[in-house]
Formats: sequence, structure tokens, C-alpha cells
Amino acid sequence: MTDEWDDVREFAYDAKGHMTQIKKNGEVVSDIVWEQECLVSWTRNRDGELQTKNHTYTGTLNTNNIFNIHSEATDPSRWLYETGLFGKPSVYLCESSKWAHSDVSAVYTYDMDENGCVVRENKNYGGDMEYFEYTWEQIQ
Repeated sequence: MTDEWDDVREFAYDAKGHMTQIKKNGEVVSDIVWEQECLVSWTRNRDGELQTKNHTYTGTLNTNNIFNIHSEATDPSRWLYETGLFGKPSVYLCESSKWAHSDVSAVYTYDMDENGCVVRENKNYGGDMEYFEYTWEQIQ
């Protein structure tokens, strides 16, 4: 994939359809580790320093396949992930995420509808709240 600045991005996937590596102009910008079909860590290079973000998961299945956890080193919007263009999401809902070099964690909770579908993701990052809402329709 080539962007508007002529940077070339390459994406690698495992046999199950999970993104495992991102390269920009031939250089690895993110390695992504999956365990039990959940993204458990990913890396990025920031100012010459390799940084790692780790994730933990709830026991709740991600039945809607929301893609709230991904390698932010890819550059595209989170919502492009939601379309499925960048592989499969984790099979469970994320409980927390934390940069290895930081003392602050993001903690996730979810509001569900009567069908068990996520209708709102609540992300608490050190007291700062972010909310992402979802609307679902049954396809006939």
C-alpha cells in the first residue's frame, strides 16, 4: 500500500488472518504478537526507542468482532480496522492495555445490548475517558 507521501507499507499476516508485522519503506515499524487468537503485544519505534504495548483480555467473546486493539504503527484510522481490511480482531474483548515503559494503563469496560452486542466501549486511560459507540442491525 502506498500513501499520499509515497511511503510504501507492507503488511504480513499469519495463517489465521491476524496481522503480524508492518513495514514502512522496507523497514519493520511494528511486530505484533498473538496468543490464543488475541493480540497480546505490539511494538513501535519512537525517536529511536523500541516501545512495546501489552494487552490483557476479559473472558467475554468478541462476538461482534470489534477491532479496538491494533498496532497503532500502521497509521490508518482505527475505523479502517473495523472494516476488516487489516485482518482479524482478537477473539476476546480487551480488558487493559499498557505501554511497558509507562505507569499508566488503559482499562476497558463495555456496555452490551440485550443480544450481547457491544454498544459502547468505555476506555479509562489514567482517569481520562474515551467512548466509542456501535450500532448493530440484523441483516435479513
